[in-house]
Amino acid sequence: MIVLDGVVCQARSDGKIYQVPDNVTTPFATGTYFDRDGTITTDKPMNMTTFSSEIPGRFPSRDMEYAVWIHGTFPAMEIRAIPAQHKPYPTLTEAARTQAVYTYTNTTGTVVGFYSPVYFTQLDVVGFHLHFISDDRQAGGHILDFTVPENTTVDYDITPGFTMILPTNGTFTSVNLSQDVSSDLEKVER
Repeated sequence: MIVLDGVVCQARSDGKIYQVPDNVTTPFATGTYFDRDGTITTDKPMNMTTFSSEIPGRFPSRDMEYAVWIHGTFPAMEIRAIPAQHKPYPTLTEAARTQAVYTYTNTTGTVVGFYSPVYFTQLDVVGFHLHFISDDRQAGGHILDFTVPENTTVDYDITPGFTMILPTNGTFTSVNLSQDVSSDLEKVER
């Protein structure tokens, strides 16, 4: 799912982007009304590893949640989408084995996502969780790797609070969520 300018889009495993109606559900989502609090300008080209290790040190604090917004032309963009899953639902690790991966060069679009601090381990992906959508709204997905050029503007929104909504009935209320899946999640996200 990619939400940009109030429009909800879905990146499907066929490599295409689809605008979705309001009645489509998702098992998990993180979102915000983006209100830029600051800007970071990259001082060199960065891949995902370099970006993930250097940009957090330039935030006002590593202990806050940040929404991130980047628009530009990216020399390399590697994205993925996991196909729709059906009951009995596999784990995220199992589902990721069927992911479709797409690589684009010199693609122009927007990167949106979040940076979560380490103490979010049981709530969300620690570090960056980023999605890409092309300006023509034809390509996008979860970013596995990318190249961010030198002098790219990274806008961020400090997100000091959040609301979590949990289902009160259905499968969620009886599933065992006591296990630590952070290492599996780290593998799947990267």
